[in-house]
Amino acid sequence: MDTDDELFEYERLVEQALYDARVSVDGEPSRLLAERLLSEAAALQADDTESLEGLIALYDAFEQLSSPGERLALVDRMAAMVESGEAGSPAFIPFLYGEDDVRLIAHAAFHLILLAPGEQPFERGVQFVVELLKEAEDDSLRLGLLLGLLRLADPAALPQMRGIWRHLEPLPWPQLGRFLADAPNKLTVLFILDWLADPEDEQALGLAYALRLLGAEADARLHEVHWASREDGLMPVNAESVTVREWSAEIRARISKLPLEKLHWCLLKLDGSWLLEDS
Repeated sequence: MDTDDELFEYERLVEQALYDARVSVDGEPSRLLAERLLSEAAALQADDTESLEGLIALYDAFEQLSSPGERLALVDRMAAMVESGEAGSPAFIPFLYGEDDVRLIAHAAFHLILLAPGEQPFERGVQFVVELLKEAEDDSLRLGLLLGLLRLADPAALPQMRGIWRHLEPLPWPQLGRFLADAPNKLTVLFILDWLADPEDEQALGLAYALRLLGAEADARLHEVHWASREDGLMPVNAESVTVREWSAEIRARISKLPLEKLHWCLLKLDGSWLLEDS
């Protein structure tokens, strides 16, 4: 989008869609808005910031008119278009910046990684999302991008993720703790273990999440997935898993090497409840 007139067209479309929804008998969100989102996002170029701003505005309006399930379905439709070559991977960006639901952001980020172009799409996709996370200022966006990365469950992503916890502050740590505990996998554990070893974690937050993980069911399985390239994206070629019990010895061994001040912080501050309360 190159002109103010085109930006105004986005605003007019948003206003019309909101009006259509208010007068609609069945209350469904504007199909025009959803279809316009798909078609405009499909044509989006990564460096076209003006079009991106307009698309984020459109998505904001669609979010007001739709349920999380409808928005999830729209992300899946976008993913199918990218996979078939009808759209490029930048098409996911409005779904990241216009969305407030952390799980939906994670879903879009996950697809963005899997459908990244190039000879090494996995590495390129992970690197791109990591860079977005480092630059993000919105809590929901940062948390969603992190969860999208961890959802990969492929330990090969860890080298590019080292130290990114430093870019998460300030974040609603209790919310992060819940998400990490709700969907643990091998990459999540490796991420936490790497966090434990980071001397810059002065408040022992990595320790807090490691202890929370140890409180999970001993037989809970932690999955590991390996992704392989194909012509239209990435696919899981094999999946392995271990139990929490099998990882607990390594987690405890890492904890035993921590400075006493970190352990003291947890004894004073961590009774488990703060990880469950709203920040």
